[in-house]
Amino acid sequence: MSSTPPISLILCVKNGMPFLPEAIESVAAQSYRHFELIVQDGGSTDGSLEFLQGVGGIPSVQIRSQPDNGIGQAYNSAVHRCSGQIVGSIDADNLLEKDALEIVVDGFDRLEGFAALYGGSRMLEEGGQFVTNFIPSEFDMVNLLHCVLVPPFATSFFSRKVCGDDLRFDESLSTCADFDLWLRLGHLPIARLPVILGSTRISSKSMTCNPESYDQFCGDKIRALERYLAQNEGNLAIDSLRIHAISGIYAWAAESIYNLEGESEKFKQFCDKVAAIDPLSVRLRTLSHPMPSEQQTRHLKGRRPSGRAARGTRLKELLAWWTNRS
Repeated sequence: MSSTPPISLILCVKNGMPFLPEAIESVAAQSYRHFELIVQDGGSTDGSLEFLQGVGGIPSVQIRSQPDNGIGQAYNSAVHRCSGQIVGSIDADNLLEKDALEIVVDGFDRLEGFAALYGGSRMLEEGGQFVTNFIPSEFDMVNLLHCVLVPPFATSFFSRKVCGDDLRFDESLSTCADFDLWLRLGHLPIARLPVILGSTRISSKSMTCNPESYDQFCGDKIRALERYLAQNEGNLAIDSLRIHAISGIYAWAAESIYNLEGESEKFKQFCDKVAAIDPLSVRLRTLSHPMPSEQQTRHLKGRRPSGRAARGTRLKELLAWWTNRS
């Protein structure tokens, strides 16, 4: 890879207001200037397309607006239009650190032959208020399968040369296509950069903030998992791995839902799914004794916050609990 490799940043967007201008501002502020912004608009009707057509301060902006059948088709269409050696992405409600691309280029230069690099993210409330920093763990295929590790796609970058034709989303998956992508790339060298590369907004527009989305998330993850494991069908070790991996997917859903709304019926439903598949699950034992109780988390004013404040508080609690769990 050259010392100044061209980077392609993909923006798949449909009605990205009101956060889109802030995301674009973070792209325009990049200290590394050898990059292009590849916009794949799905037919915005809220002024997003008109705004993007007037954007300045970015070395190259390529815009295409056409209907699509979901994020998979949109992402794949954008990848085909990329000319960069490195491919990353920016969502309408997320941000990049000013030196993000510079850090990524340095990382690929030091880690020659790696397929992908990913970094950490600042977690923001919908209004932009800082919640906490999140640094994901090192890449590990077993942890990926069990959903202990979920590499943040918003701060992930890929080498087109090393990834080849596998740098694509499965268009049959309406959600969690990044999980399928990581499974396909898992045999290649992948590294974590232990630095903050961007900010992720906890937005009510995001499917991850809707507990009802997690049935679909789990279904798509399990479909991707089954296809991956089918390559070694009949192996007893694979059969055991399947049980633990599906259990891990449901445990991930339970943990995520607890973050959103505490010990709700939906949370308990996913705990029951874990118990039915893997009753000896270590994560199930942890979920059966939820970290801080209502009494332990009451504020000095005498009550737990609700709404957006509650999401931020629970996210901090969950990250602290997960980091310090036994």
